[in-house]
Amino acid sequence: MMLNEKYFGYISGLKMISSKFSKLFEHPPLRKSTPSQFYMDIAASIQVVFEEALLNIVKEAKKVTGLDNLVLAGGSALNCVANSKILEDKIFDNRRRGRNHAGVF
Repeated sequence: MMLNEKYFGYISGLKMISSKFSKLFEHPPLRKSTPSQFYMDIAASIQVVFEEALLNIVKEAKKVTGLDNLVLAGGSALNCVANSKILEDKIFDNRRRGRNHAGVF
């Protein structure tokens, strides 16, 4: 799955979405105020897709490597909801989790 970056502005600017995104969904650009229900629904949908993709990647990593631990790094690793899905699925042995090993599953 590839993300079509022309709909997002975070790569080349300070905006999360581009004007092409607004035109595609026929919705005004997101402002700094409280997001509308439309944008909250988009965010929730993206979260679900991200969780599914991450779980597929993690399961494949377990299958390919056979290792009992997983370490995540980078911005995606800070998604605590997705991380909880990895823990719930009990894909990896998480005995090393704790204060000093927060990113180890």
